[in-house]
Amino acid sequence: MKINCYSKIKEDTLDKADKLAKDKYYSKAISLIEDNLSLLKEDKELIDKVKEYEGEKGSIFHENRRKKFKLYLINRKFRQSKI
Repeated sequence: MKINCYSKIKEDTLDKADKLAKDKYYSKAISLIEDNLSLLKEDKELIDKVKEYEGEKGSIFHENRRKKFKLYLINRKFRQSKI
């Protein structure tokens, strides 16, 4: 019974986290897993999933920074050409 409850909580947590991550809500997915880690006794699969989401979140962050910088350069060049 205890193993079934553990497995069900873990499965439910991973399902919800995957849905959040698919919608690019990495911070919420990470928080959901971390909130359940103490209950799930620091499960290695869950810890690995947190690392995966943190990597994806970092990639998106850096991609957005590059896009913003490119827009900044385009706007700057545009403003200079108007002078």
